[in-house]
Amino acid sequence: MPSYELEPEVAGNLGPGTEWGPGRGEITRLDYEFDDWLGDDLVTSTPVTLATTRVRDAVLAAGLTGVEFAPLIVSRSLMFDELNGGDLPEWVWLQPVGRPGSDDAWAGNRGSLTVSERMLAVLRQFALEHCIVTPV
Repeated sequence: MPSYELEPEVAGNLGPGTEWGPGRGEITRLDYEFDDWLGDDLVTSTPVTLATTRVRDAVLAAGLTGVEFAPLIVSRSLMFDELNGGDLPEWVWLQPVGRPGSDDAWAGNRGSLTVSERMLAVLRQFALEHCIVTPV
């Protein structure tokens, strides 16, 4: 089954409200602080990926597997306010939890979001102009 590694736009960083579990092994509460946003429906900052709620709704409606969505805190840096005048859409934390070969999304090399051809087809319905898509 063909799969693709996605490298979305880096639009910001983990914000000050981000909380880590013991030993900084996993994020237990995510605050994503936007520095800029070029308009894509997926953004990232290692080790997290965010999706707009419209992407979430399409993924769920298509019955795709291997992905969960969680709430997060969205904040804006001073740089964001200087560079962007508009509002941000609603975002969710996209968490790949699947397995290669049996699900539509999983964490690939270096924890990158890796997706099936089915999931990529759904994602391509949205703005991904700054997302690098590499066949694996």
